[in-house]
Formats: sequence, structure tokens, C-alpha cells
Amino acid sequence: MKSLKRHKATIVAVSIALAILVGLALMVPTTQQNSITVEGIEPSGSRIVFPSEPIALTYWRTVDGTEPFNQIIKDYAAIHPNVTIKLSNIDVATYDKQLTEAAKASKLPDIYSIKDDWLPRYRAYHEPAPDTVYSAQEFKDTFVGVASDKLVSGQLVEGLAYSVSTLGLFYNEDLLSKAGIASPPKTWQELMDMNAKLAIKSGADITQAGVALGNSSVTDYTAIVSVLMQQNGATMTNTPPTQATFNKPDSTGYASGAKAMNFYASFAKPANSNYSWNDKLGSSLDAFKAGKAAMMIDYAYRAPEIDAAAPSLKYKMAALPQVNTAKPINGAEFWVEQVSKTSKNEEVAWDFLRFVSTRTQLNRYSIATYRPAARKDLVAQQGQDKYLGPFAKQTLSATTWYKGNSYNVDGIFGDMIGAVLSGGDAQAAVDTAATRTTQEISRSE
Repeated sequence: MKSLKRHKATIVAVSIALAILVGLALMVPTTQQNSITVEGIEPSGSRIVFPSEPIALTYWRTVDGTEPFNQIIKDYAAIHPNVTIKLSNIDVATYDKQLTEAAKASKLPDIYSIKDDWLPRYRAYHEPAPDTVYSAQEFKDTFVGVASDKLVSGQLVEGLAYSVSTLGLFYNEDLLSKAGIASPPKTWQELMDMNAKLAIKSGADITQAGVALGNSSVTDYTAIVSVLMQQNGATMTNTPPTQATFNKPDSTGYASGAKAMNFYASFAKPANSNYSWNDKLGSSLDAFKAGKAAMMIDYAYRAPEIDAAAPSLKYKMAALPQVNTAKPINGAEFWVEQVSKTSKNEEVAWDFLRFVSTRTQLNRYSIATYRPAARKDLVAQQGQDKYLGPFAKQTLSATTWYKGNSYNVDGIFGDMIGAVLSGGDAQAAVDTAATRTTQEISRSE
């Protein structure tokens, strides 16, 4: 009898305790955990606790447009219906200026994009990721080296890269086949040999370019010259980046920067055996679309433009030629997504970035934009893609370097190329470019 009474008393006590706990839980206003899932949507996996009131996030970008994000934003809203995200796509010509003005006026949006080499200029304005979203080690384990090397500082994650674009070779299948070439070049020597077969010229006049290389009418000439220098042994800057060093000889005393510059320019020098390109052909991208260039070097995201302008053009993409195929070096560029210090919802903004970077959502973004995903676990999958394949595989060996203001450095590299094509000494031109680039690096810190 006493045992039964004790049992009843225990049930009552437990019931009271549960009632108190439920009451306390109902009093807590932030109960929406990020573990909420909707069928068919991958959760972001972070551990933040969401406010229950409506949250509006503003987001500025300048590439890709808004279309690739429409479904991603809808999926996020399905998990967090109290969060709305207003994405604005700003013209690239005015974006940096507009972003700088907003930063100085403390009027940055909650989330914004910057080029990877703008990071020092915007370092004072961003909020690093909280550990609940991305720890430094988790970030390193998740993303390819060029992204984590750039974005992890000590234990801080300073931004997030959705993708890493690498340079690759575009080639016209019909023109290569007509010249008896069965497969694209893997080395620069092979490219030179094929170029000799593909270029159709009469003196200085070129009817058909072999490869579009050699001057500043080549799209992304700064990136191409930079990777040529690195493959040739040049170190682009010191560490940390305060000085451009691509003009200095490598560890053996070889003038790697100047030699690479001479090699690049050789394709636009009429007296050189590599000659296959000049200004009369327009831009490399336009010439390739028109079937006037058999090969060009560019990024995968050019493919939609080619398809739209020349739907009947038969072309493929391949890996960037290398000096040493056993130790590939690939040039990269990427955009960094950051959360502003002035945001009133920093943790929620970072949670959205993590959601975009989940495997499913990032693959969706990558396929839509022709930009290889920055996640390591997507490299093999995207390596089989018709368009992204060779570019995705290169993300694991990709490098980038700090230029200060990259737009100004484009002008500096253009002047360097022009000086060499005008008959100037390559080493002198590279020395001048390095001095001017150092000034840009110092000015942008």
C-alpha cells in the first residue's frame, strides 16, 4: 500500500516537473532551430537558434544575375519562413565604387560579394563566421585549398567561396580535325606544335588564328600571363603580400617572369615562329565564336555566351596546358561572400551562406553559372560534367595572388605586354610592371 502511494507521488512530481519545463520552453522566444528540415531540401547543418520575428536580409552581388539563386532562396524560405532575402545584382562597372561608398558610410547590405583579391581592402567591414556556422577546421576540410588558404586566418573564417573558376583551353573540333589533330594539347610545347599547323597566315596577315594569345585583346590576359609566370617558376608576391616579386629570378637564377612574358608575346610577333594572333582579329572570345581562332584560353563561364552567339559551333574544353604535367599549376579567380559588421542579423546571414554552400545547393549554383564548386566533395562529380569537367579537376591545384586593385593591375599588365610587343626588353618591362603592382598592393592595404 505504501509502495503504491509512493508510485502515485512520483507520477505527480514528474508531471509537475514536465509542466514547468514546457511552460519555461514556451516563454523562450527563439525556438526555431536550424535542424528543421523540409522533404527534399538538405539542411544547412549549423547549430544557430533563430529569432521567431520576421527577418529581412539584403544581399549584393555583381556576377551571375539573380536567376541561379531563385530556387535556393525558395528552399531556404521553406525551412525558415520568417526569413526573406532581397538579392540585388549590380553592374560590374560600378559595383566596386558603390560597395566602397556603402562601406565608408556604414550602409553595407547584410551580405555582399567581393573579388578574392579585394579582401584586404574590405577586411575592416566584415564579420567572420561564428563557430556555430563554420569553424576554421571544418572550413578547411570542406573547401579546396585555394579558398581555405585565402579565407581562413588563424581560427577565423573571413568569407565563403561558392566556386573557384580556373583557366582552361577551348578548342574548335572541326578546325583541329581538319589539321589532322586528334586531341588537345597537354603541354605548351604541344600547343606550339599544333599552333603551327592551325594558323593560316600570309606575312603579317592572319586568316585563321591557331591559338589566340600574345596581346591585350586576349580576354583575361592578366590571368593567362600570371599563370604562365607561375608555371615557369615565378613567385608573384612575397608573403604576406606587400611587394610584387614576379620580376625576380627563381631559385636557380632563371628569369622566369621575363621568359614567360616573352613566350606569351611571341604569338603576336610577326617575326616569331609562334605568330598566330594580332589586333585585327578583335577579342579572343569574339574570334573563337566566329571560328577565326582554333583555340583560346578562358574560363568555363564563357560557354553560355559562345553557345548563344554560335549555336552551331562544335567546340570542347580541356585542361590548361602545363609546363610540368606532373606538378600542374592553374590560375584561379573567385568571388567571396561576406557578412557585414553592420548587419543586425549576422548569424542568420552566415547561416544562409552555409545553406548555399551545402552540397546540393552549391552543385545547383555551379551548374547554372558554369563556375566549378569550391567544395572538395563535388570535384569528382563535376569532373564528369560536359562543361565543368576539366575546370573542376583543376580547382585542387589552383592558385591566386593578391593584386591590390585588380582592375588597375590589368592596365599595368596591358602596358607590360605592349612594351614587349613594341620591341622593349622583357625584363625591363616586367620590372616596371612589378614596381607599379607593388604600389597598387601598398595603396590597397
